[in-house]
Amino acid sequence: MIKHILFFFSILLLFNSSFAHERQITINKGKPINVDGILEEGEWDDAGKISIEITDKYSITVYFKHDGENLLFAFDGFLPEMFRVPEVMLDIKNDRSPLMDDNDWWFHASMTDCWSNGSFNDWKTCVRTAESWKANNVIDMKAENKFEMEIPFQLINLDLDETDKIGIAFNATDTRSEWNFWPKHAQIALPGSWGEAVINK
Repeated sequence: MIKHILFFFSILLLFNSSFAHERQITINKGKPINVDGILEEGEWDDAGKISIEITDKYSITVYFKHDGENLLFAFDGFLPEMFRVPEVMLDIKNDRSPLMDDNDWWFHASMTDCWSNGSFNDWKTCVRTAESWKANNVIDMKAENKFEMEIPFQLINLDLDETDKIGIAFNATDTRSEWNFWPKHAQIALPGSWGEAVINK
């Protein structure tokens, strides 16, 4: 009987560990970047990475790190025949609320920079070049594009002396009918479904 109980708890522990791994990343401090959409040699060697599965044979790679003042992201693998653009969602308090509120952020990069605090798909914010954060823009959406983003701690009220965990999700979308997330079962409007990032100073 005791063996059966121990076996059950070992399986449960393994499941929980696997689930946590699937929805948690660690963002370490690294070198600053040039936000130009060119993933230069060595520029992202000190970053963590995950994959967003688009199809059985195709995925987008997301790189992540920080430089002490900004969250830094890169997205690689966009193909002309599979139109997608990147989005980042952040839950600064990691309160996993059922709806987006004033500590939740949405960032989008394509031909323009779009972002919002407390909502998503806020297209009225879109500008060619944002002043409060950085992302490279692309002219030809049918090309094999790469994207980089730089999001200041100050903009999103992130203080690493007060918190080392935030909610996070990544989206590769065509903005109309296709959404592919990390974590896989995340929903853009539900911060409670997003993953978690542990940020090391």
